[in-house]
This record gives sequence, structure tokens and C-alpha cells, in this order.
Amino acid sequence: MRENDSYYVDKTLMIKDFIEMKNEVALIARPRRFGKTLNLTMLKEFFDIETDSRNIFDGLAIMNTEYACQINSSPDSFETKDFYAMIEVLRDSQASHALYSTAIQQLTQFVKEAYVIIEFKQGEDLERLKEEALQQIIKNRYYTGLKGEVICIGLAHDKKKCSINYKVLNI
Repeated sequence: MRENDSYYVDKTLMIKDFIEMKNEVALIARPRRFGKTLNLTMLKEFFDIETDSRNIFDGLAIMNTEYACQINSSPDSFETKDFYAMIEVLRDSQASHALYSTAIQQLTQFVKEAYVIIEFKQGEDLERLKEEALQQIIKNRYYTGLKGEVICIGLAHDKKKCSINYKVLNI
């Protein structure tokens, strides 16, 4: 966008705000055409550990902060950003099995006060498959032996999209 001499408003300090939020949840609600996708893409580029995005952020406000050194570094050094990285991996149809496994492990660590059980299904009918995955967890009682809050997640993907359904159980 910047290379094409398009108008660009530097909103990279939003990255600093996200880092400083720690364990708070962010809701980004804006009308159509107000840059939600652009801002999420900016966050993805900054936190993506598999690419070097320094040239993208060169000359922008975030690079003049103490957080500039965290660009493209391991997600273990972040708290709330882990969630975005994990969801991005789970949505990525090209993600390796190792990356998937790492994202799931991080997801279970992210939810510190609860257990997380995830069942995956792959196919074309995402709505049906995510429901089947969730019901499989409950029917087979995958949570047997756990005490406290258990988050059951049914996840379906078709190599292009990902759909998630969940249920919280108190055991």
C-alpha cells in the first residue's frame, strides 16, 4: 500500500496498545470500510514468526518504541498476541502438523484457569462437522478425570476456511 503511493495513516501504535493490554480481550468493532482487515493484517505481519517484516514497518511509529525489537519474535514472549497467532495457524490450510500442534499447546496454556479439549474434523460441510466434533467430545466424555472449567472446542476446516463451535462445562 505504501509502495503504491496510496494514502496511508500510520496506525502501528495500535500494536503497542495490544502488547500493553496483557491478558485483556480486545473487541474491534467498526463500520464497513474502516480498516478492520488492514489492522488485523498489520498485527499478523508484526507478530508473524515465520517472516521478516522489518521492511514493512521501516519508518513507521512502532519502530520508534521499545517494542520494535519484538517484531517477528517468538510468540512465547507475548501474552494476548499468542491467541491471534494460534487462531491464524488454526485457520491456515497450509500449516504444518508441527505448527498446528504448537498452536494447540499454546492455546491450552493461554487459557490458564480452564482445561481445553479440541476435536478436529475436515470436510466441506463446516457447520455439520464442527457440531459433530463438539458432540464427539461430549459423547465420549474426553473430560473424564478433569475438575473445574473445561472448554470443549469443535473445529472444522475445509483447507480454505475454519469454523469453530465451543461449549464450556463446569465439572
